[in-house]
Amino acid sequence: MTDSLDAPFAYPGLERIFHERGRLAICTCLIAHPDGLSFTELQAACDLTDGNLNRHVHALADLARSIDEALTPLGCAREERPYSPHLTLAKIKNEDIRGLREHIASMKNPDFGSFDAVDFQLYLSQTGPRGSVYTKLASWP
Repeated sequence: MTDSLDAPFAYPGLERIFHERGRLAICTCLIAHPDGLSFTELQAACDLTDGNLNRHVHALADLARSIDEALTPLGCAREERPYSPHLTLAKIKNEDIRGLREHIASMKNPDFGSFDAVDFQLYLSQTGPRGSVYTKLASWP
């Protein structure tokens, strides 16, 4: 096996069921389009054939079912809310942010500009008795 310094993007903890190129493309595309896309739009955005897109979508649905089935006996209730893809850019802890929320809600055009991401970290989020615990799994330049 290659040394991790030689392969900084090869995170061995990712399972093949999820990190196949097509499946990552689908998930990334759906995160970028939270209102969803048609099959044809998703196919074009991910550069997949009908058959490949269909196969990857079914594999991801099977993965979701497997996760639900594995977690239920552990006391984790099945999520009944519809999935809402999101990306957490920042967390505010132990602060009353009602005033901030009200201010943002009152803005006519809440444009917060843009920024260039210079690096990326993948964190594991685990809920504990005192709130979420975040463990950095990998980092890319």
